[in-house]
This record gives sequence, structure tokens and C-alpha cells, in this order.
Amino acid sequence: MQDATEFKQVLCPYCKEQIRANAIKCKHCGSFFDKPTTQPNSLWVSIVSLVCGILALLASLDDSNWDKDSIVGFVSFLITSITCAIITLSQNLNGKNIAITAIVFSCLAGIFALSDFL
Repeated sequence: MQDATEFKQVLCPYCKEQIRANAIKCKHCGSFFDKPTTQPNSLWVSIVSLVCGILALLASLDDSNWDKDSIVGFVSFLITSITCAIITLSQNLNGKNIAITAIVFSCLAGIFALSDFL
């Protein structure tokens, strides 16, 4: 029976191409690995993205007058959420669904905030 890691794909640390998790040598650049390459199972980047997206969405629903500090805080949460989500998706990190949810929340926050200003 074949091991589940045999079919799992990871990025080569040298050329960043997709290779099997248990590869000894990269088929793209020819680099050898001391041990099978694996990526950490950490979800922290996608969770940061989701938390910042939720905070941006909640801030956009605030109907009080926004001062300069409120706008800076909102934009900071929005940019952080989208940036972390893009990193998660582009680096093939765990938590892709969380990152997509964060992007949706961030887009909704941006739409709600723009509708208040227009």
C-alpha cells in the first residue's frame, strides 16, 4: 500500500516548483534533499488573515463618524487581511479556505466602507 505522503505535493525549496513530498531529488532543478521535504502544518498566516478580515468587516459596519485614526486602522486591517490571504494562496500554505473567506470578508468590508463615503 502506498503512503499518503507519496501523493502530497510541496514546493521545492530551491526552484519553488511542485514536487512530491517524499522526493529525494527535484525533477525541475535537480537539487537533492537530505530528507523528504515537507511544509509546516501551521495555519497562522491564514488565521491572521481571517481575524483581520473580520475586524475590517466589523469596523465597516460601524455607523459613527470616522476620524483619521479610524480610517488608518480600517485600512491597516484590510491590507493585512488581503496580504496574508494572498501569501497563503500563492505559497500553497495550509488554510486556503480560510484565506478565501478572509478575502471575501475584506472585499465586503471595502464595499461597505465605500458605500458609507459615497
